[in-house]
Parts: sequence; structure tokens; C-alpha cells
Amino acid sequence: MRAAATGGVIGGFALLVLGTMPAAAQTCAGVEWRVNAQTIALQGVVSGQIESAQAAMLALDQTNRARLLSALKVMTKQESASTDQTVLMEQKAGEAAASAIATSTRNQEIAAAQNRYRATGYGACAVGTKASSFYAAVKAAPQARAQILQTVSWKPGAYGSQSAWASGVGASGPFDANSLFAGDTTKAAQYISFVMGPPDLEEKTAGAGSDARKVDKAGRDALKSTAAYVMASIASDYATGGPVEKLRAMNAHWLASDGGEAWSAKMADQPERGVLQDAIRVEAANLVTLAFNLKSGVRQEAVTAAYLLARIKAAMGTAPGPVAAAGGPQ
Repeated sequence: MRAAATGGVIGGFALLVLGTMPAAAQTCAGVEWRVNAQTIALQGVVSGQIESAQAAMLALDQTNRARLLSALKVMTKQESASTDQTVLMEQKAGEAAASAIATSTRNQEIAAAQNRYRATGYGACAVGTKASSFYAAVKAAPQARAQILQTVSWKPGAYGSQSAWASGVGASGPFDANSLFAGDTTKAAQYISFVMGPPDLEEKTAGAGSDARKVDKAGRDALKSTAAYVMASIASDYATGGPVEKLRAMNAHWLASDGGEAWSAKMADQPERGVLQDAIRVEAANLVTLAFNLKSGVRQEAVTAAYLLARIKAAMGTAPGPVAAAGGPQ
């Protein structure tokens, strides 16, 4: 029995020792099934974890992708808006600059035009009025000349009383050629009547002698008419308010009593346009003055020719009486 007990203790000890030692799965009953079951369970857990992680990753990826796309869209919109704002700002800045340039250019053009066209020369309105007065006087001069000739006692082809002529000359006082230039047309007519001499007495005789005297009278009247016309023309030009007076007033517009000092001082700050306008007006006045000088020369030539004709007729013995009158207006 002691031997059996001892064997049992040894066997139990051996089982205890063997039980604590690793054993192969194939040597353990039911181990394979349990391992397979655990493996399957673990596989399910791992697969679930993988699927959850994958799903989470996909969701996160989608979220991140959406965020990225959203950020890109926002950034694109911001860039687009910024670009639009920049373009609009540049456009508005360009429009403002163009408007400012156009306004500045227009203001400069207006200022230049005002500076240019405000220049109308020295007293443009005054010289215009004086020129108009001169033109009116020139137009009225022929009528004034005709009126002077109407008041002269001598008339071409007419006969009259020599005593009446002498009485008129004596009552009018002394005469000189200055009466033609003094401006008084009445005095000028009296002087012309004096120069023309007494009228011819009409002879009632008939026949060839009478016809010859009529022809001789016509010749004398023709010579006298030239002198009378020239003297009346001079008197009408120099009459008060006549062309010469108006021409002198127009020329005095620039010269005045200071020799043109005020005119030159005024024109010193005038633009070129005003200076040119005044230069044209001055040149026009010079041409008118030259025309009057030519007219005076033509009248002198006419009187000289009449005087020479009278001298020739006198030398030929057919002097027409008091022809010295023809030299009056020289």
C-alpha cells in the first residue's frame, strides 16, 4: 500500500509538472475548436475595426476633400472678387483720370480761347464807330459838294448882273484860299463865287457874231467848271463833319495827343491776335489816307491842266476873260 501511495503521489506530481508545461494544440482536446472560434471572433473584431477605421478615414477624407474644395471655391471667389475689385478700381481710376485730363484740357482750351479772343485791339468799339462815321461822311461828300456849287453865284451857261456879284463880294469881306479848308461851306461858296469872277452879260444881238460869242462863253464856262468843281470838292472834304475831319479822328485813335504812348502801352500785354487786328486797322487807315492824297493829286492835275489850257488859249488870242480864276485851288 505504501508503494501504491507513493506511486500515486509521483503520478500526481508528474501531472502537475506536465500541466504547467506548454502543450501542443493537437495534443489538447478541444483546443483547435476554441482557437478557431477565437480566431473567427478576433477576425470579425479586426475586420470591424478595419471597416470602422476605413469608414472613418473615408468620411474624414470626404470631409477634408469637401473642406479643400470649399476652401478652393472660397479662395477662387475671393480672388475673383478681388480681381473684379481691382479691375473695377483700375477702371474707375482710369475714368477719373480721363475725366480729370479732359476737364483740365477743356479748362485750358477755354482759358486760351478767352485770352485769345478777348483781344480785340485798342478800343475796337471806338475805332469801329469812328470808321462808320468816316464812311458816312465819304458817302455824304458828293451831296455836300453839289450844295456848295448850288450856292455859288456863277453857273455854267448862265448870265447875270455883274453889279450884284460885286455887291455880294464886297459884303462878304476879304477872301483867301483858306476858306476852302476852314470847314465853313458858306465861306467856301463865297470864295468860289469870288474866284469865278462876275457873270457874263447876255447880248441880244443875233447872227454869226452872236453864235461865236456863245461858243466862246461855253469854252470859258468849261474851264471855270473845272476850277469850281475842284474847289467845291475840296470844301466838301474839309467841311465840318466831313471826310477829312472823320479821317483825322480815326487816325488820332491810335496816336492821340501823346503820340501813341497810351496805345502802345495798352497793346504791350495784348495777345498776338489783338495786335494783328489793330495792325490791320492801322493799315486800312493808312490806305484811306493814301487814297485821299491821290485824290488831292488828281484834283491838282485837273486844275493845272485847265490852267495850261487857259494860258494856251490866251496866247492864241482867244482868252476867255478872267481865266486866272482857274489857278485858285492850287
